[in-house]
Amino acid sequence: MNHLDATLEILKKAGRIKLPGQNLDVVTLARNEVTTKGSCNPEFSDPIERTIKECLHDWTSEQKRGIWNSGVEGLNFYDYTEEWIDNVLEVELLYHVIESFSLAQGEV
Repeated sequence: MNHLDATLEILKKAGRIKLPGQNLDVVTLARNEVTTKGSCNPEFSDPIERTIKECLHDWTSEQKRGIWNSGVEGLNFYDYTEEWIDNVLEVELLYHVIESFSLAQGEV
């Protein structure tokens, strides 16, 4: 698994979340806010962040290693605790999710 696979899995899982009173899923709502306002309401981003944490909890060390190696170059995976890796990957994957919102709109 690489960071692209991980990002797509997160978007797919979070894309199933609909908040009460909303017709659209949180990924669509967050993407719309990021592309129009440049920021996102925590009401929409928090469920995505929770999804990232859930995925990190569910993924094996081997899957995390693949994500780590595809995104953070030059660092030795084995020198860090699993908790530290999860924290770094959580931030990195959130970055890739947000970046995907811009890329979906044709921005670089």
